[in-house]
Amino acid sequence: MRHNMKNKISNFLGLKLKGGLGTGTLYLILLMILIGFAGIQLTNGLVPTRLPKNTGTAVTPKLETTYPDPGKKRLQLYTFGYTTAAPTAPPVPQGNLCAGDAFNEEPDIFRGSVPPAGGVVTAGGQIKVWIDDGNGGSMAPGEKVDPTTGRITTPGDRTSSDGKGANYYLWEPAIYLTKLTSPSQPGPYSGDAENGGTPNFPIAIKGEVSYGDGGNKNGFVKGLPPIDPVENIRGGRSGHGGSIGQYIWDVNSLGLSTGYYRVQIVTHDGDGDLAIDCSTIQI
Repeated sequence: MRHNMKNKISNFLGLKLKGGLGTGTLYLILLMILIGFAGIQLTNGLVPTRLPKNTGTAVTPKLETTYPDPGKKRLQLYTFGYTTAAPTAPPVPQGNLCAGDAFNEEPDIFRGSVPPAGGVVTAGGQIKVWIDDGNGGSMAPGEKVDPTTGRITTPGDRTSSDGKGANYYLWEPAIYLTKLTSPSQPGPYSGDAENGGTPNFPIAIKGEVSYGDGGNKNGFVKGLPPIDPVENIRGGRSGHGGSIGQYIWDVNSLGLSTGYYRVQIVTHDGDGDLAIDCSTIQI
């Protein structure tokens, strides 16, 4: 009997016993075969199927349910395709955009400013703007200025406006301020002229400036002192004619606390064209 079993196992394995293969070895081989069969039975005797390549971006585990025993489900991993999303550009800072573009007829007559866009101005310092146009700048009708310093001694009609836009724009140059939480805070800005913000008027005016009549009918205002040298020229601008008006604000008169501010500057040239410039400054 034992001899017959050995022969059967040997024949199954394709072996010929010639006295070199012992009974213990045969039993070991038989045990390994039994373990292999048992493993196949425990895994339902199936190999996970090859799934088609998924071209989506999501990784979704698949529960395979096509095995002989529907009650047994196995979590199957499979190859999936993916796409690499292009890196998105960082948000464009909105602090330097003007809201009044629909009425901003000649923004490029802003020749320069102190501080430059995004710059710092200290308490006790000044904000200065230079307007360069063939007809210079404009100011409120009837305004009087000290001929030596340019300081405004008698305010003009600071309610007179050009009639452009829902809230209109004053002939008197003004800056509109919005306190920011960061220099890139997006709008809308509550302090802008279009949103009913409070105008802050200059304390001094110099250079070639006309009264706000929309046409420079009476020429430049007599007795204004010459401008200071233009600083921080915006992008190499050369202006529209070389007649330059200068406007000055004292920071202390604006009542600003430390931090970032959007500054919207609204003025006109001497023949009534609206010019709006916006920047962010730090106090």
